Order: sequence, then structure tokens, then C-alpha cells
Amino acid sequence: MVFRGSAQARLDSQGRLKIPSAYRKLFTGEYGSKVFITSTDGNSIRIYPLENWIKVEEKLQDMTSGSSVMSAEQQEVQTRTSSVISRFQTLTSIYGLETNLDKQGRISISARLKSSMFPEGDPDCEVTVIGRPTYLEVWKETDIARKLEAIPISEDDSSILAAYGI
Repeated sequence: MVFRGSAQARLDSQGRLKIPSAYRKLFTGEYGSKVFITSTDGNSIRIYPLENWIKVEEKLQDMTSGSSVMSAEQQEVQTRTSSVISRFQTLTSIYGLETNLDKQGRISISARLKSSMFPEGDPDCEVTVIGRPTYLEVWKETDIARKLEAIPISEDDSSILAAYGI
């Protein structure tokens, strides 16, 4: 099962998010209540069902266990890949929190992520929860317009997607 679409929600003053009902049904019916909450930038939240996060960790492990016999070009790619993986692991660990959905379908974000996203203190705000195939992404409503402006699909992008039948 994949997460699709988007939904409005609210982060309360304690940094808790009630997962929108359509997504909550996927968690409770398909994945269970265990989740890994993290970020790669400190400005948004990623909520993974724990089993999906474990698959990410396994992929990262596979990516770092390359062949010992490589050409110079392969070694350069491996070095760049290792650097990206290291940064990703550092950020997702620093902001990460393994937790459970509570009985009301809420999650609490880590204190570090809360202070990064809300330097002014109070996280009480409207958010948009965006479905990604394997996780949910949460953005403050005030950041959505900026995000949409930053990610338009160009004609070149459309051509690339069309080559894959999308």
C-alpha cells in the first residue's frame, strides 16, 4: 500500500500531530502503530511506518557494501555515494525518533526537530500532510506556497516523465 494525496492537519502546541484519517487507516490496517519520525532538512517532517524505515536502512547498508575491486570512476561514484549516505544518516538520526501512534492516532515529533521547525517556540499551526509512496511528509502551511514555487515541472521534466509513460 502507498500513501497518496495530501490532507490538512494541525500540529498542537506540544508538537503532536493527529494523522489524518485516510492515512491513519493505512497505518492501523497495513503497518501497525510503530513509526519512525525524522527530517532531512529540519524544516519538514517525514513519518515512516517502522517497517518501511527498516527497508530504507537496509538499502543504505546495501549501497555502502560495494565491491572491493573497482575502477577509478566507480571508486569516485562510491565516494560521492558514501558521502551522501553519511549526511542522510546523520540528519535522519539527529532528527529521528522511533515511537508509536497513540490511541488517538497522534505522533509527537522530537524536541530537536520541534526546535528546528519552530524556532519561535510554539508549534501550534496548520500543516499539510503529503503522501509519498512509502512515508508521509509534513510541511507548515506557511511554507507550502514557497515549496510549490520551488518545484514546478518544466517541459524538460515532462519529457523525462513521458519517456517512462508518466
